Amino acid sequence: MQHQQDEAEEPGTTLTAYEVKGISPKVAVAVGETRAEAVFVSVSSGTELPAAVQKLIDGS
Repeated sequence: MQHQQDEAEEPGTTLTAYEVKGISPKVAVAVGETRAEAVFVSVSSGTELPAAVQKLIDGS
């Protein structure tokens, strides 16, 4: 049995993950349709932000 897309469902959007200068992609990336519209995303499974990410947020 094949899954058919419901008429109400919209196709997914393809976004690009960009490397953030000075931070390992294992720690954080920026995601969006373009670099200018990209949103910063921390890649963390812990409860605290990685130090490199916190430093960016704090503007240090």
